[in-house]
Amino acid sequence: MPTLFFDIETRSTVDLEVAGAWRYAADPTTEVLCVGYAVDDDEPQIWTPGDPIPEAFTTATRVVAHNFQFERAIATHILTPRFGWPEIPLERQVCSMTMALASALPGALDNVATALGLPFQKDREGYTLMRKMSRPLPRYKQDPPNLIRWYEPKPEERELFHNYVKRDVMLERLVYRALPQLSSEEQALFILDAVINQRGFHVDVALAQAARNIAHNERIAINAEITALTKGEITTADQVARILAFVRRHGHVISSLTKRSVIADERRRRQSATRDAALPCRGHGALERARVSATKPEEGGDHRHRCRGRRRFGRRYRSDSGAGRAVDSRRRRLALHHLRHVRAAPAYRRRPLGDRKSGTRVGGRRDVET
Repeated sequence: MPTLFFDIETRSTVDLEVAGAWRYAADPTTEVLCVGYAVDDDEPQIWTPGDPIPEAFTTATRVVAHNFQFERAIATHILTPRFGWPEIPLERQVCSMTMALASALPGALDNVATALGLPFQKDREGYTLMRKMSRPLPRYKQDPPNLIRWYEPKPEERELFHNYVKRDVMLERLVYRALPQLSSEEQALFILDAVINQRGFHVDVALAQAARNIAHNERIAINAEITALTKGEITTADQVARILAFVRRHGHVISSLTKRSVIADERRRRQSATRDAALPCRGHGALERARVSATKPEEGGDHRHRCRGRRRFGRRYRSDSGAGRAVDSRRRRLALHHLRHVRAAPAYRRRPLGDRKSGTRVGGRRDVET
């Protein structure tokens, strides 16, 4: 039963981090640069538009990608309709990122490889070239409205780019083989998650816009209050360094403007006459959350006002903030210790998610000795 590993590289005028995979893939400016793939232990190959469709995508019984949600979106919107690629049934799809997240490990390919101690070297030069090729070049004032300039690599740069893609395929294969497989129950949830992401959910755009306006007006009010409190020394809630310098100068011992830090300082300085100067700082975090929450549905929606691809299996709803993507380092270390123990002891098996029997719970699952 052959296993296929693949990775798609694209370019577009759309910001993937802002729009999400489905809107990114559906945009008419999005193009496939190449597809790297390998069957089992074979050397990775490169497909480029115009080449014959690799037979492996039809014959493979298991198809692995890291963050399959992106590959699935590109295949649905570009590879299949534009180039006639075969559709890969959900039952054959395996996501190595999902496997990593289910084991309480980082999601990014290089990060999970580092966490697992896999032998690989980061290709900074190839990564920089990939980023350069995936985004449009700056526009000039005299450019026509519809003109898009792309960076066209030299032959040696194209070879470097293809080697970078092959390296990612090989690393994806190492990560896949180093991680425990999803249980049948988890794989079923992964498939359901894919169906929900593709179907999407309706968004009340008018409500989202109204919420954004409320957050915008609140920002104006907070900025005006800060300006008055500091007599013009600070004019916006975004001037974090100035706010920190101001409150420290007035005797506050504070390391950051996080809610926890501000509350701790307030407790220490409850009787301080300058205490109120720090209060607007507390609104900064809430204001930012309101702003992001208000704009996300509109940014991620399509022309039918549906958000797609906003769920990521093994994580909560997709977040553009670093906090939404963070995993506690101690939990990662415990998970790594557990994974090594499981690989060394075949007597252990994975129980379905939510099992309440005795055992060690790591990354949202229990592994119990039989």
